[in-house]
Amino acid sequence: VSAQLASKAKDYDHKVIIQHATRQPLVLTNKTIMLSAVYNLLDNAIVYSQPSSEISMRPTRATRKGYTRLTIRDKTLGVRKSDLGRIMKSLGQTDVPNPAHPGSSGLGLFATVRLIESINGYVGLKPVQGGSSFFIEIPIADQLYLELPSR
Repeated sequence: VSAQLASKAKDYDHKVIIQHATRQPLVLTNKTIMLSAVYNLLDNAIVYSQPSSEISMRPTRATRKGYTRLTIRDKTLGVRKSDLGRIMKSLGQTDVPNPAHPGSSGLGLFATVRLIESINGYVGLKPVQGGSSFFIEIPIADQLYLELPSR
């Protein structure tokens, strides 16, 4: 996803930093949904970040047991956690684009939340100084135990 958006980030004079974890749990999920969701969040970070910003993507452990997290931190004006529910209600329901970003309807974030919910995941927001930190939490794969019938 970062390779797909590299030229866009360059156009905005942003640097996308991908931080790798040494050990992450196994996740079994729909690849297309994950790629679309990450694309939407990273694209929003690029478009809405202040000029010449660094945007980071990093996997971390989620606070919820049985989930793992991918965090995208940007240098936007910041969104408060209390605003996320209100934002989600209004996304995609406006006829007028955001004047600061013509053509932006907010459908990317709305679609991301719905896509991640479809795979039993969660999209959240953690306000940070100097920006926002959106994250995707998805379930960690469980070991399947198959019991063979005894003869």
